Amino acid sequence: MKPPGDRRLTPPGKGTLRSLCEDCSHMKVVSTATSRFLLCQRSRLQESYPKYPPQPVVECPGWER
Repeated sequence: MKPPGDRRLTPPGKGTLRSLCEDCSHMKVVSTATSRFLLCQRSRLQESYPKYPPQPVVECPGWER
């Protein structure tokens, strides 16, 4: 189980690839009662970035911490 406030999609040590979006300063979590989406805020200014990129993202030229 994830600790409270842990926003990662993949628990550490589970062998699944973790997305760069989870640590990016341009990412915003959009949640509903049953779902969680990662919104790329760079998409507002640059069309080349998808609004909700398919996860996991393993390479992104706009990634910033």
